[in-house]
Amino acid sequence: MKDMSTGSRMKKKRTTASASTGIKKEAASKTSDTDFFKALFEQCLLPMWVYDVKNQRILEVNQAAIALYGFSREEFSAMTREQLKVTDHELPKINTLPARASDIGAREELHQKKNGVKIHVEVTTKILSFDGTYVCVESIVDISKQKKKQQLQKILYHVSKVAETSAQLAELYRSVHKLIREAMVAENFWIALYSQHDNQIRYPYFVDTYLAVPPPRTGGRGLEDYVVSTKETLLCTQTVVQKLIEDGALEVTSFPSKIWLGVPLIVQETAIGVLVVHDYENENAYGADEIEILEYVATQVANAIERRLAVLAIKEHEDNLSALIENTEDAIWSLDNDDRIITFNKAARDFFNTLFDAAITEGARFSDLLPGRYQTLLTNHISRAKEGNHFSIEIELSGKINSFTFDIAFNPILNEQGKVEGVSIFAKDITTKKRSEEVQSKRTETIIHHQRVLTQLAKIEHRALEEALSTITQVSSDALRVEQVSIWMFDEARRNIFCQASYQHTMVNNLKGVILSADEYPRYFKELESSSVIVADNALTNPATSEFVKNYLQPMG
Repeated sequence: MKDMSTGSRMKKKRTTASASTGIKKEAASKTSDTDFFKALFEQCLLPMWVYDVKNQRILEVNQAAIALYGFSREEFSAMTREQLKVTDHELPKINTLPARASDIGAREELHQKKNGVKIHVEVTTKILSFDGTYVCVESIVDISKQKKKQQLQKILYHVSKVAETSAQLAELYRSVHKLIREAMVAENFWIALYSQHDNQIRYPYFVDTYLAVPPPRTGGRGLEDYVVSTKETLLCTQTVVQKLIEDGALEVTSFPSKIWLGVPLIVQETAIGVLVVHDYENENAYGADEIEILEYVATQVANAIERRLAVLAIKEHEDNLSALIENTEDAIWSLDNDDRIITFNKAARDFFNTLFDAAITEGARFSDLLPGRYQTLLTNHISRAKEGNHFSIEIELSGKINSFTFDIAFNPILNEQGKVEGVSIFAKDITTKKRSEEVQSKRTETIIHHQRVLTQLAKIEHRALEEALSTITQVSSDALRVEQVSIWMFDEARRNIFCQASYQHTMVNNLKGVILSADEYPRYFKELESSSVIVADNALTNPATSEFVKNYLQPMG
């Protein structure tokens, strides 16, 4: 007979052992699951952490988060979740949590890494509850590149827009600075322009935390000068600056910035200036992304400056042209198709006032400014110009006192379609020129007359001296158009001169045979001996001739 109690104990023992084995297997399974999920958490490619909702203390962090943010595991453990973010995004609070685990979903935040660099991240949060304790498990996706790309596109669009629409460069500089501050640290920003004309660097826009706007300076070997000379972007820390100084490329007495970024402003392959940002605190404030943004901005700014300089050059040219027109001696005015005055210069005011005693004004009808004797003539010429003809006339106009000769040019004013919209008139006073031409004409006649006289003299025979001398005096008087011409000869002792031949138009006195003595007129004879020509505009006052005025000249009348 079997012992039932013994069997019962053996069965119980087997049952207990089986249960114990099951518990151990379950515990082992849980441990295995924990290790698995912990390894999965640790090795996840996405940065992740777990923090206590109540005190925001970070409880766990994976290797990807350590690599992204630069903090060690111990540093993470000493931080709160709040310390990672820069934006004012509201974190979950204990009194707003649901009764069971839930997903809050994805959102964007701006975080700051250990080195100070700010990154845009997309945060996905799941809230879990363990025995009444709420924790948040968050995964992080670094979307900085996407955000910067979007931001770059936005900035580039707005920069190109303000570059096109800004009426003044100062307005453009302010707008560009505002846009750049949205993309990077740019509390310290300026634009330096270099002039090759006078080797000066000027600062039309300058904003700095500590420095005042510098005055213009002569080009040298500073940071801006380096960028202008190399025409290349310069990103430098204190170490880089020191190296450039040691290489002799820079002469800088101080460099308080942690980092300095200068981008050249290039116009037609010439550096006209530098766009600068720098930071006093964070040497990692700028990198490749910031350089890309600033180089594009610099291109837009340089193009805007070039356009503005071109506009200024055109305006200066127009101002110079206006000044030239206003100050020229030629009278210039223009008419519309109704013959009303559009524009006129100072010389035109003088023209109408001097000649016609009329005051030219804008809008006045041209014919109303003219005396009746000139209206038909000049209005006919204007009508001819309205037909598209360019021409000039020479006309003598009688003024209030004198007459003047003018060369007047008529030119049609054409619009872009080639249609005549008015007439421009240029009146040049050529009175002096005409008088000079008349004088020159008379001189030419005189020369021709003298040539004829010389031809006549050449025909005189030497043996007929008396006749020849008489002919010479007469021809000379006619040629020179003077009242009297006489020929005097020295005697052998050169103490007397006697008149060999004489000719007078009036024939009142004939000097032939008259003798003048050196004893009687010593000054005159002395002058004759020392000078080839005696010119006495006033015989009464000239020392050479005054002594024989009473006895010789006055009796001659």
